[in-house]
Amino acid sequence: MKIITLTLCLIWGAVGLSAERNQTWTVDQSLARLRDGNDRFVNGKPSRRDSGEHRRREVSGGQTPYACIITCSDSRVPPEQIFDAGLGDLFVIRVAGNVTSREIVASADYAVDHLSCPVIVVMGHSNCGAVGAALAETAYPEPVNSLIEHIRPSVSACEAKGYDGSSLYDGVIRENARVGAMSLLSGSRAIEEAVTCGRCIVLSAVYDITSGVVHWQSQVAAPTQEAVQAEQLMNKNGKPSEPAPEPVIQETRRTPIASSKSRH
Repeated sequence: MKIITLTLCLIWGAVGLSAERNQTWTVDQSLARLRDGNDRFVNGKPSRRDSGEHRRREVSGGQTPYACIITCSDSRVPPEQIFDAGLGDLFVIRVAGNVTSREIVASADYAVDHLSCPVIVVMGHSNCGAVGAALAETAYPEPVNSLIEHIRPSVSACEAKGYDGSSLYDGVIRENARVGAMSLLSGSRAIEEAVTCGRCIVLSAVYDITSGVVHWQSQVAAPTQEAVQAEQLMNKNGKPSEPAPEPVIQETRRTPIASSKSRH
């Protein structure tokens, strides 16, 4: 009996793993679902979704989420509601200030490499308390200070661009989301390769907690093949190489995701 039980467990485990590794969503399908879901949320017309026993049994064998959402822990920013998504639809990673620490990058790496998520969104939000804390010239006790330090480079970047006052606050919220998106490519080979091959895209966005609208920002691209080849050639010639090329941000032109309510 123990042998039979163990065999069944192994079979079901293999089935679940197989389901996780199958690419079931395309980039365009994922973007469309995110766009349409946010439109329904903003208009107060959520879909009726089955979260009962039948749906729980469906997802018990493995997960195939159509997007990975990295966002703040703020109770006013629930991704499943913002995108009108159901059980098993989104791979959600939440942390105060939507900072992309090593643990967050590792979680996103899993979403892409093992669950084949075609879209990752790093989503900041208006009235973010963590960004407000980073703007304040205050020394915080640990472990809070370590988290705030992830955001402070975005403050410096926005100040260098000439932001001040309320524009500085809003600018840091946007910049922090963009920086977070970029760090996913620089911190994960699996994500970088998926983006390079066109199997995945990485976006940043800002959620307006008053209107409910998700304002889409930019798409992050992997380093160009020419830059990678140049670096490899330098290494081959025995000369000191420059630091690995950083991901670059491109304006998102190809995505069908821009809502009619978005001002970006």
